[in-house]
Amino acid sequence: MALNNKWISHIDDERQRELFKQHLLENTELFKRLKELLEGKLKDAEASRRSLKSYVINSYSEYQADRNATERTLLEVIDLIPKQDDK
Repeated sequence: MALNNKWISHIDDERQRELFKQHLLENTELFKRLKELLEGKLKDAEASRRSLKSYVINSYSEYQADRNATERTLLEVIDLIPKQDDK
């Protein structure tokens, strides 16, 4: 499992860093489920942004900006989730 270094960048001690990294990597099922949930939210946000109802909103540009920000944030969080090794 590949781990984004942002998870351990706050730890200076190498031993503590490895212990924390190991603890994170022991939770693969939790991360897998979290990724599924976030990807579902991302799919919903994308569908909402593209829906016909979004075109009739008075503040369309603000709504689109909000949807874009939501999608960008979800993608950033999904990117932090440890990646499963392809084996």
